[in-house]
Amino acid sequence: MDDEPADALDEDENPEFSCIAPTVPTLLERGAMRIERAGDEVRFSHEFMDAEWTAYLNAEEVAAQPAHHGHSVATLQGGVLTVESTNFADHHWGNGRGIPSGSQKRVVSRFSLVDNGTRLRYEFALEDPEYLTETITGYQDFIVLPPEEYLEYHCDPVSSSLHLRVE
Repeated sequence: MDDEPADALDEDENPEFSCIAPTVPTLLERGAMRIERAGDEVRFSHEFMDAEWTAYLNAEEVAAQPAHHGHSVATLQGGVLTVESTNFADHHWGNGRGIPSGSQKRVVSRFSLVDNGTRLRYEFALEDPEYLTETITGYQDFIVLPPEEYLEYHCDPVSSSLHLRVE
């Protein structure tokens, strides 16, 4: 019988050790996030790995080339920002720790204010028929804070992977 995928997990292959940020939805589990609207774009900036993710409001066409964070189309209705992300590049940890993702990965993210605007709720549905047997759903609430200084991560691949050389 073949090894289970968990048996093949090698923590040393974590892309973060090469300063490669996780993709959604995993990306949103980490660090402070800033969301800004600029015209027809919604920009998600993360302190973690200085990751940038852009969604295009009311766009219809999908980018021709697969991308690390996919191509994201957003709609805003009734106070809920819905972002559908498709056209992801293949990634050997794109669906979580040690779980690859492929070109069929699709993430639907919903952002809404809850608790009288003091929290931002992030809900997601993740599909990837190539690597997942069912849709994964989840949510996380973030505390809404006033704008403050945004710290840059400045990831250094050499420093991030030094521990791999220690025996």
